[in-house]
Amino acid sequence: MNENGNSIFEIKPHKNWFAIVLSVSIIILSLFFIVIYIMLIYFEKMYILIPFVIFTILILVYVFKNFLWIFFGKIEVNINPTELTITKKKLSSNKSNYYYLEEIESVDIKNLFFLQSIDKVPLFGGILLSLINFSKKDSESIVIKYRNREIEIINHLTIGRAKSIVESLNNFLNRKN
Repeated sequence: MNENGNSIFEIKPHKNWFAIVLSVSIIILSLFFIVIYIMLIYFEKMYILIPFVIFTILILVYVFKNFLWIFFGKIEVNINPTELTITKKKLSSNKSNYYYLEEIESVDIKNLFFLQSIDKVPLFGGILLSLINFSKKDSESIVIKYRNREIEIINHLTIGRAKSIVESLNNFLNRKN
């Protein structure tokens, strides 16, 4: 809690090393293809490759933005007496989601909420979900019931971090009643 009665949490993004290695390999491969395409366009006059260059550049920009997010981005959770604000801070932009506390019906911590649909796959869904759950130690998600819908507001949290955020949010929810 700060002096205004708000609770503010700053969370660094989850460092998924598989995603980092995959991003670096896609960046290197995209740069290689861009050089090859440009050489073919310049020397062989194959102008039909221009859309492929543009498409490859767009992929490169998207992957590079996500790569930078992993290392330099952060999530700020601000809970005040009237609303919950979740801001994703990137290098050059911020994206905020606002939820009014009076419309939040419940707050839960759910494990692997973003992968719960795998459990519905016949035969192997439950097995696959349990294997993923066994290998992930920071897979907790904070889920709110907001306007009769379940919304995952933050994922990839350790259980301690998730409990502290939910405890603070519940304090504000109990205070409004």
